[in-house]
Amino acid sequence: MRQRPFIALHPYRGTLFIVAFLVALALLTAATKVHATESDTPDGDADRAALTALFNATDGENWVNNQNWLTDKPLSTWYGVTTNGNGRVTQLILRGNRLSGEIPPQLGSLTQLERLVIDDNLLVGLIPPELGNLTQLQWLDLDRNQLNGEIPPDLGKLLLLERLDLSGNQLSGSIPPEIGGLTELRTLYFDENQLSGPIPPELGFLVKLQTMFIEENQLSGEIPPELGNLTHLRAMSLEENSLSGSIPAELGNLTQLRSLDLDENDLSGPIPAELGNLTQLRSLYLDECGLSGPIPPELGNLAQLRTLLLNDNDLSGSIPPELGNLRHLQSLQLAENDLSGEIPSELGGIPNLREWNIGGNQLDGCIPTTWSTAASISGDQSDLPFCPSPAAVEPDSESLFGLNGDLLYALYRVSLRTLTHQALQGLDRAALTSLYLALGGDDWVNSENWLSDNPLDTWYGVTTDLNGRVTGLDLRGNQLSGAIPALIGRLSHLNRLVIDDNQLTGQIPSEIGYLTHLKTLDLDRNQLTGSIPAELGFLSNLERLDLTGNQLSGSIPPQLGNLAALRTLFIDENRLTGSIPPELGNLTELRTFYLEENRLTGPIPPELGNLVQVSLFSLEENDLSGSIPPELGNLAEVRTLYLDENELSGPIPPELGNLAHLRVLDLDENELSGPIPPELGNLTELRTLFLRENNLSGPIPAELGNLADLKWLYLEDNELSGEIPSELVNLAHLQGFSLGANQLSGCIPISWSRVIHSDLDEVDMTFCVE
Repeated sequence: MRQRPFIALHPYRGTLFIVAFLVALALLTAATKVHATESDTPDGDADRAALTALFNATDGENWVNNQNWLTDKPLSTWYGVTTNGNGRVTQLILRGNRLSGEIPPQLGSLTQLERLVIDDNLLVGLIPPELGNLTQLQWLDLDRNQLNGEIPPDLGKLLLLERLDLSGNQLSGSIPPEIGGLTELRTLYFDENQLSGPIPPELGFLVKLQTMFIEENQLSGEIPPELGNLTHLRAMSLEENSLSGSIPAELGNLTQLRSLDLDENDLSGPIPAELGNLTQLRSLYLDECGLSGPIPPELGNLAQLRTLLLNDNDLSGSIPPELGNLRHLQSLQLAENDLSGEIPSELGGIPNLREWNIGGNQLDGCIPTTWSTAASISGDQSDLPFCPSPAAVEPDSESLFGLNGDLLYALYRVSLRTLTHQALQGLDRAALTSLYLALGGDDWVNSENWLSDNPLDTWYGVTTDLNGRVTGLDLRGNQLSGAIPALIGRLSHLNRLVIDDNQLTGQIPSEIGYLTHLKTLDLDRNQLTGSIPAELGFLSNLERLDLTGNQLSGSIPPQLGNLAALRTLFIDENRLTGSIPPELGNLTELRTFYLEENRLTGPIPPELGNLVQVSLFSLEENDLSGSIPPELGNLAEVRTLYLDENELSGPIPPELGNLAHLRVLDLDENELSGPIPPELGNLTELRTLFLRENNLSGPIPAELGNLADLKWLYLEDNELSGEIPSELVNLAHLQGFSLGANQLSGCIPISWSRVIHSDLDEVDMTFCVE
């Protein structure tokens, strides 16, 4: 055997070996200690148990991402979980992760939790009062779920809470006065619920509050004057309630206010002159309120005002000439009042006016000729002519970027390979600066450190990588306004763009298609118009696309079918037309598919049957026609299937009986015909079956008696005949049913007599005798 030559170790080599060994031993000890801290301490075990309870209660097996959940790995490796040095859970962020079910009370044992963000899911039931035990909590986001019941007063114990968002649920009852004890609160969203009763005056103790949205509820009573104590408030919305009484003069103390929305209430009395003290105000919405008296001339002090909506009230007297001081005003709505006299000539000097409406008044004289270039909202302006001899008023037309924009473009054309990290950061800084200027940064709710020389990762909502390149931009609900600038396409490392729930207008820039690292694109709940750019199809890494609740029009670009990594697609609540592209059937990673509330036409493409991982599927409230493709029976993971309020025809395909995990099947308000397929009896997890207002005929199949978990059965307004099968007595969990406007005979199962929600008053049938 060939011997290996002996090489003597030099002394320093031996020393290095010993040092390396000791370092490795120390690292191993530290790692073992950290793991022990996370998993072996009683508090760490309690946190693990609480998270396990959440997973089990909210169908964790079907979350979009449940990486490492229920494993023995450290909690900090579980998707959405952040821990501190002691292994205690400090953040739980599972936004839009398809959680369904009720929030378990065990979450109240996460006593070190600082952020709980589980919004945009399918959570139901009550908000557990045990969340009041989370005394370290700073953020609580439960919005855009299906939560019901009352807001627990126990939330008033969260004395460190800075953000509370419960919007977009089905919460009812009154606002607990205990919320007034949250003296650290900066942001409060209770909008889009079913809250009733008065606004508690205790909310006036929230002296650090910057944003208060309580709109779109059923609140009544007067606006408490104590709200005038909220002197840090920047945005306040109470619109679309049933509030009464006068506008308190104390609101004139809110000198930091940028936006005040009180429209669509039952208010009365005059507009208080004290509102003229709100010199930072950009938007004042007082339309459809029942206000009377004159327009106070003090509103002419609102030098920053862009939007003034006073239409549909009982305002009288003349238009004050002081409104001519509103040099930044873009929208002036005075229609449907009792205003009289001439339009003051001073209003002709408003240089940026884009839209106006003065119809439905008793005005005379003429309309300032400078308004002729704006877009009048109403075609009927009491036949008033434009004034002769127009004053030459030059609109402000200063370029947003000027030479600086040209310079930026030239820099971008330089080969990126030759630029240093510092120069690349400079490009990102310039793009963010342009974004700030274009989107009204001075009016944002939070613009901390923007336009400063501080590192970009200290700018509010900005995240960077180790090289200082911008990777995340999260400015959700921050009162951004204006059109998204094309320069956003130069943030080439961006992987998360979240600017939803703002007042963005204009088109989606096609340059966003350059952001090839993008994984999340949330532009929902804005006022965006135009078509969806085909260039979004270049975003090959995109996992989430949310364009919900805008005013987008045109067709869905087939290029979206190229988004092979897409898991979530929301383009509902828009004005989209045309057919559904069959290319969307290529999105085989898709879990959530919402195209509802558009104006889509044509048939449902059978290619959508390729979306075998989809869980939530909704095409409701469109104008789709043709038959339901049997290929939808391939959607083996689907939980909810909404095809209602279309113009679908033909039979219900029996293949839908293959959807073994289906919980909700809604085919209401179509033109479906033929019998109810007995195969629907195979849907043993079904909770809701809506087949109303179709042309279905034949008997109710006895197989529906196999649906042991069914809670809601609605069959009215069809042509069903025969007796109700005795097997349906097995529907022990039934909570509601409707059978009217059919040709049914016989009797109703006696077990259904306990059901609260029914249309028995419209059915000429009695309960069966046992």
